[in-house]
Amino acid sequence: GLGLFDPDDPNAFVSGAGFGDAFIAAYDQLGALIWVKVIGGAGQDVVTDIAVDSNDAIYWCGNYQGTVTVVESGTTHTVSSEGADDAMVGQLAPDGTTMWLRSFGGTDSDNATALSVGDNGVAVCGEFLGTMDAEPGTGQQLLTSAGFRDAFIVRLTPFGSYAGAWSYGGTQNDYANDVAFDAAFAWYLAGTFSGTLLNGFSGTPMLQSVGSEDAFLICT
Repeated sequence: GLGLFDPDDPNAFVSGAGFGDAFIAAYDQLGALIWVKVIGGAGQDVVTDIAVDSNDAIYWCGNYQGTVTVVESGTTHTVSSEGADDAMVGQLAPDGTTMWLRSFGGTDSDNATALSVGDNGVAVCGEFLGTMDAEPGTGQQLLTSAGFRDAFIVRLTPFGSYAGAWSYGGTQNDYANDVAFDAAFAWYLAGTFSGTLLNGFSGTPMLQSVGSEDAFLICT
């Protein structure tokens, strides 16, 4: 389809690549369009969160289906989903140029819900079902849900390299809603869970819900 992002030019349409594409647009203080970046492929693509670091680099995360390709100044950035939906995260320069694009997921539906940035990189949180590979590079770091959907957090360096991954959940649905860093680069993960919340690596019980669904906050 077509999108209109410039309020001063009713004819400046931008074309999408498929069924539904994501976008990131920059505007000045007066609301004038500076640039717009369309992110997507033939499937449904969504940006769920965005943040800017101290160097004005722009980080974003979202979900996609199929293949997403971004061609920038002769460089091609491509990610392909392993299943129904996979999580994706990218970095843009202040002028909107794509610096890197990464993806992680498995054969089931995996969603990135939020991110947080600091001087040492970016953390992305979300939820997954079944088994997902949290390593966006050539290596492999498998996370396996304990039941239905589990919460995850994946950390990447400012250059998009893998820096760690964790999962939390139990036999019912568990969701990660937001993530944040403090000044010491400890991260905080907030979400909801039902039943028993387990550490995904050790299997150690961490929390027990009082009702059908409770909130959790994890710091490490």
